[in-house]
Amino acid sequence: MPASDLARPSTDAAVPDLTPQALDRLLSERGQPPVLLDLWAPWCQSCLAMAPVLHRFASASQGKLRVVKLDTQAHPQVAKAMDVRSIPLLVLFRDGRELARLAGLQSFEQLRAWVDEHLDDPVVDASAPAFRSLVPLGGAFYGDDSLRRFLLERVVAMAQAGHIDGDRFPLWSVDRGTPSCALVRHESPQVFARVTGLSAALAYCLHFIAARSAPAWRELFDALPAGADTRGVAPRLLLRWMGDEAIDWPAHLGPAADAVRRDWLRLCDEWLQGEPPLPTDWAALASSAIALRDPAPSRVIADNFGQMVSRLSPPPADDDAVWGAVLCMSGTYLLLSLIQREMGLTDEELGYEVVIHRWFSSRCPDPSSWTEAQMQALRDRFQAENTELLVAHEANMTRFSQELDARIAPKHERLRAQLIDALREIQRG
Repeated sequence: MPASDLARPSTDAAVPDLTPQALDRLLSERGQPPVLLDLWAPWCQSCLAMAPVLHRFASASQGKLRVVKLDTQAHPQVAKAMDVRSIPLLVLFRDGRELARLAGLQSFEQLRAWVDEHLDDPVVDASAPAFRSLVPLGGAFYGDDSLRRFLLERVVAMAQAGHIDGDRFPLWSVDRGTPSCALVRHESPQVFARVTGLSAALAYCLHFIAARSAPAWRELFDALPAGADTRGVAPRLLLRWMGDEAIDWPAHLGPAADAVRRDWLRLCDEWLQGEPPLPTDWAALASSAIALRDPAPSRVIADNFGQMVSRLSPPPADDDAVWGAVLCMSGTYLLLSLIQREMGLTDEELGYEVVIHRWFSSRCPDPSSWTEAQMQALRDRFQAENTELLVAHEANMTRFSQELDARIAPKHERLRAQLIDALREIQRG
């Protein structure tokens, strides 16, 4: 396909970013391999987390499936024409006809099972390198202590210079970035794994625990001798955090969600001890977690928790991008929600964004059909009808902003200690 057909210079040759015209031409071809279309947007963190999964899937399909993507922010007319209600959205085509669609972040295995369900023959070659789990090669720092010292010195220098940022997802720009990116100077968790010999899931753990200071990095590296095995560290960290008795989980989650939490702790512990639960046990737990999903404003914590646990049942592979959604999105959101609850915010106040979304959606289900003047009039009406809500929210957010650093610092410190304990447990075997 000519380079001029791309919406922008593609950062991934395996999954080209198409214009609507190029997509139309692609779908008009007959007798060619099926097409898997990823509808995404640059602001969508789940879409960004999905990118490495799609790259690996495209590579593993070895030409039996054409994987492409289209930016719905740049091309909203396509999103409207295809009735896109949420992203990421995967749409599977054969000979120009839509076979199925699947919304939300998917693991490699979930994507493989879904595609195989709708096509006659499997598209993934199990012997292809991309099919196999990308395990670390040679352990931490490939057993090379000089590489370990070099990376530690460099990341400590960046921390001391204040060049390690706190964004949720991996980001790198010129001379600064988020924790895992600062270590390898690249935003990809897969590059993190290849450069360091550490598991890709550990990259997301570093974001979750906010490893930004020089002392934090030195403590972490003390638990990471050259050659150390870091596989399975992410579920071990969550096992400690979600089982932390210093957190009043029953009060924060409610009885139903707390029962799911305790069931996940039990199954995950059995899994880590080499006694894997039956697939039916994980499936039952995932169903219970999904049943917690409820978009009501008063249920935002349980809703987010249910989404997180459903993705953890069973825990994904170490190289699976789902860890980004679990730790950097759901986990971080849950951590911030717990702080807001400790500050005295009610469930309804935590559901402020849901209240706004419902109000606007009920009055303007299709914003693309409205003029800017109409939208401004609707915003003015919302402010007039919800003055008390807006004033209370602004006061809550001002207080939250003022108190956040002091409240979250000890929680990050405790999370770092739990991660270090998890790393040391792996080394003890």
